[in-house]
Amino acid sequence: MNTYNSLEILYPCFIQPKLNGVSCTLDTDGLLISKTGKYFPAVQKAMYWPSPEYPLIGELYVHGWPLQKIISAVTPDLPNDLTKHIALHVYDVDLKLTQDCRMKILATLNPPSANILIVPTLLVRGSREAGVIYVDWISRGYEGAIYRGWISGIWKRKPYKDSEYECVNVIEGKGKRIGRVGKFVLKLPDGRTFNCGGGRISYETLKHYFEQPPIGKLITVRYHSTSVSGIPLCPQFISVRDYE
Repeated sequence: MNTYNSLEILYPCFIQPKLNGVSCTLDTDGLLISKTGKYFPAVQKAMYWPSPEYPLIGELYVHGWPLQKIISAVTPDLPNDLTKHIALHVYDVDLKLTQDCRMKILATLNPPSANILIVPTLLVRGSREAGVIYVDWISRGYEGAIYRGWISGIWKRKPYKDSEYECVNVIEGKGKRIGRVGKFVLKLPDGRTFNCGGGRISYETLKHYFEQPPIGKLITVRYHSTSVSGIPLCPQFISVRDYE
């Protein structure tokens, strides 16, 4: 999935709200399976899951719940008090068809169970129309929007926050990043630390910062949200603030 770039998207296209849940497919045997082939025994046992005509792709999700709460509901081996609230929000079907054909099928899909919901999918004909819908979904608590090209191509669009954190260490990368920064170790105001990946920095810049670590300097980080304990989720390196 690509990051939103207004110059890459051709209209008309489809737009869906971006959910912050656990990716999952309901296969034709009625089994819930993750992208990596893992099962969800707690959710499987908590409610009835039918065998659809073709695999349904979606996310295990409850609107308004933080991701950590959803994870605590779907990952145990046995259902807990949270599990019964989980539903599969379907945003695609696993068929070898173009996206316009799949979205048409999605629009006519009649969910075979109350715990299967169809993600709102709208056809938009221009960037202004899509932008208005995106802003509305953000205001309603969605993580952002997913743009789907008429034939192919998927882009995610979500707002970001920028903050600065002190760098306390760097970790060498692996593979092509040997001898270069793999992760920056950053410190929160309360002293806790978290790792921030190198993002889209050139290998030359990563090598420079590995040989001359920006220890004690502030690093600007972009992220969408924080965990319940206040740690930035999926932080992206923007720059070292060494201009002052």
